[in-house]
Amino acid sequence: MSSEKKSALFVCLGNICRSPIAEAVFIDCLEKRGKRDEWIVDSSAVIGYHTGKGPDHRAMETLKKFGISTYQHKARVTSTGDFKTFDYIFGMDDDNISDLQEIQRLAGNESKAKLGLLGEFDPQGEREVPDPYYNSGSAIMSATSYVMYLVLRRDLGWPMGAVCTQAAHAASAAIWLFRNDPNTEKYTSELDSMHKVTLGCDSEEEIKKIAEKLESKKIDHKVWIEDGMPVCIALKPYPKDEVKNACASHRLLGAMVARSTPDRKTNHSETENLLKFMITTLTTIMASVYMLSVGSIGLLGNFISMGIIFKKSNVA
Repeated sequence: MSSEKKSALFVCLGNICRSPIAEAVFIDCLEKRGKRDEWIVDSSAVIGYHTGKGPDHRAMETLKKFGISTYQHKARVTSTGDFKTFDYIFGMDDDNISDLQEIQRLAGNESKAKLGLLGEFDPQGEREVPDPYYNSGSAIMSATSYVMYLVLRRDLGWPMGAVCTQAAHAASAAIWLFRNDPNTEKYTSELDSMHKVTLGCDSEEEIKKIAEKLESKKIDHKVWIEDGMPVCIALKPYPKDEVKNACASHRLLGAMVARSTPDRKTNHSETENLLKFMITTLTTIMASVYMLSVGSIGLLGNFISMGIIFKKSNVA
């Protein structure tokens, strides 16, 4: 066996619950199998909402209940360097994978990581662990939380700074246009807790159709025009449940198809068996976090009732 260490990175949107739990459980499984010294393990985010912060306290409390008491982590954002360093990178849902594919594309030919969904190793076929931040009634973003959606074109071909500037222009203009609206007043009443979701579209034609759809649904918004063409749409702040269906068909910005990368020669079968073994423990721990949270409409909200946790595997 090669003395070179294998490496795995677990990724979710914010790196405060799903991916840290996966990292902690994987490390615990390695330790119980006497293989900890053979692996480098980490977790990260696709968006820097919580950079530098530790995992959610409910996740940590539940890990401790299951005997995982020494785990420490600070949230960070996934980089192109991760694709050049790690053997395996696992996303928690399809949106994670789409964003990770874009980072992988930017890594170019130096990328060596095998990218995939962690849920693909569940024999019961539960592919995803959806993000409670957007998909459940959580305390972080409940159905009545105010959120500002932006739709930004991916096809502009401009430098990243210029593209980000268009989103800033559109958001600022929408806030100003609707500054006296009760929704905007509520949204801006807590400046350190404002939520924005930036979605992507792929052409001028598509962004025009989105604007027409918003008009037909009487959803207030601002279309930002740059160089004579629409480049970004910013919706007025709304309670999440009032606008989520209008935006449901669009992925987060960065969801682009990337070219495939060659697989590195390594012992994938051993890793697959280890991941299957891990899912049994991960399921039990996550279910406990969900139960802890449901009673207080906490971080993971209604995951159990929605039936979107990993099913318990029979793999030993």
